[in-house]
Formats: sequence, C-alpha cells, structure tokens
Amino acid sequence: PGSFLKGSPNHESGRTDSGEKQHIVTITKGFYLGVVPITQFQWHKVMGTHLKDLSGNEYFSAPGHPAYYVSWHDCQDFLANLNKMERSAKFRLPTEAEWEYCARFTGNPAGHKYPWGDRFPPTKPSGNYGDTSAKKLLPAVIENYNDGFPATAPPAKFKANGLGLFDLGGNVSEWCHDFYTIYTYNSSKTGVDPTGPSQGNHRTVRGASWRHASMSKLRLAYRDYSDSKRPDLGFRIARYTN
Repeated sequence: PGSFLKGSPNHESGRTDSGEKQHIVTITKGFYLGVVPITQFQWHKVMGTHLKDLSGNEYFSAPGHPAYYVSWHDCQDFLANLNKMERSAKFRLPTEAEWEYCARFTGNPAGHKYPWGDRFPPTKPSGNYGDTSAKKLLPAVIENYNDGFPATAPPAKFKANGLGLFDLGGNVSEWCHDFYTIYTYNSSKTGVDPTGPSQGNHRTVRGASWRHASMSKLRLAYRDYSDSKRPDLGFRIARYTN
C-alpha cells in the first residue's frame, strides 16, 4: 500500500491530456503484480490452446515471449481457468492505478517520466521499443536505438524497475481492469483505491510496446484504450495479498 502522484504536469513534453491531470492516489490494499507479462507458454499451459494471430493461424513459435493478440475477455477466460487450477487464488487484471503505481515506483511520489528515466530518447538498450531493427515493420522508429528485437522480446531481457518488475514499459502494452474514460480530476482531492467507471465501451491499456517510438507514447503517464485485440497487446496478472 502507498500513495503516488498519478498523471503528468501540464507542461510535460508529449502530454496528451487524456485524463492525465496530476492528482494523488492512495492504494490501501496490499497486492501482488506479475514480475513479467504472461507468456505464450503460460497461456498454453492454462488454456490448453495456442493463440491465433492476425491471419487466424495459431502461433507458438516463441513460447517464452509474451502472449499477444488477446482481447480483454480472453484475459478473463485465462484468469477464470487459472483460478480454478489454483483453487484458493483470486488472480485478476491490475487496476490502472495499481499498474501506474508499480510502473512509476522509484521510492519518491513523482517517479520517472519514462521507464528508463527522465530524458528522451533512451541512450542505451533499456527496453523493447520501436527501434531501428523494426524499420521494415513500423512507420517510425527511435533513431540510433537498437534493442535487438524487431518485435516482441523474451520478458526480463532488460533491467527491472524499482520494484523488481520487468517490461512495464516496452515489449507489449498491457490490459488493465478498468473501463476507459477521460477523467476530470480535482487535484485537491486524493483518489482512494480507484477502479474506474462502472461501464464503458473500451478498457484501459497501459504501457508502451515494441511498436511505439514517440515521446508521447513512451511516457509512463500515457493512457491508451482498446475494445479489441492487437499484435502488441498482452497482459500481466495481479491479486490482493489477502
């Protein structure tokens, strides 16, 4: 449990203003978060099936890489199966607040602007982003940056953050529990254990992926959303400590 400053300041370069107004969030319930995103191997072990790619074909060519091209409801099916296997466990997707709390954790309330620090672009391989090795796949890349992986990478290939968690920025973007909305926060009030609106058309997506190369989308405050599968969208699991 703890408090942190969610969102971004008005003057932050690359800010999208999609509900990024800075405000304090307090999380009162202890929780666990997966050290890495769920992999293709783990998906197969829990679901007994291989995922299908954009063309509708099954893929399992890199079982140690993150599972991707999964919908929010696919994640719920995985969690239901996993909870049956574990019996007493109650695994779930993290809330958006939990995700950002962990992604930005540095030991101080504000945290970093990017997964690697506060300056853009990254100067050395620090995560799996849109790099020069993906020029044939992407319309724009980070020039003079090569992380060695044109698409997804095996989790934990790059340095962990302050909580020992890997790939919260880069590799695959990640589904969160919450419905997406553009919030109008009151910066004088503290949000306590927020879980998002009760209904909506899209779910919140957080974190950059191997397809992202812009200053805006690589920021840890960047908020995204989706109602469908993407070739760069996966998930990690969470649960309360009690």
